Amino acid sequence: MKELEKDFEIEKAYIDSTDPNPQLYKKRLNAFLGHSISIVCENKADVKYPIVSAASIIAKEARENEMEALGKLFEQKCSGYPSDPNTMKAIYNLDNLPKECKSLIRSEWRTIKRNSKDKHQKKLDLFF
Repeated sequence: MKELEKDFEIEKAYIDSTDPNPQLYKKRLNAFLGHSISIVCENKADVKYPIVSAASIIAKEARENEMEALGKLFEQKCSGYPSDPNTMKAIYNLDNLPKECKSLIRSEWRTIKRNSKDKHQKKLDLFF
């Protein structure tokens, strides 16, 4: 949002909270922005506000395009979602991924943390 403020005068932002407590998330956003703009922060905001729905669609499309480009670059086709077997195989084999690829993965992602705990118990489908 800080980048957008350079080109646009933002008066109000509608945010789909990633936290079960939207007020806590709003408080963190205000602290991050360093000033107060009017923030509407709610769970399921993409259902309640058409502008958030539109932004969500655009963001998902941009993400899919980026994942496709990264897949071509690293010769690793995966969606980045935990439900995707290719994603889970890449995460399981994280140590074997190129360094440049590893730097793009959020180490704080719960799926990564869970994988490091589960690594001692191997599943057959990860080998095929």
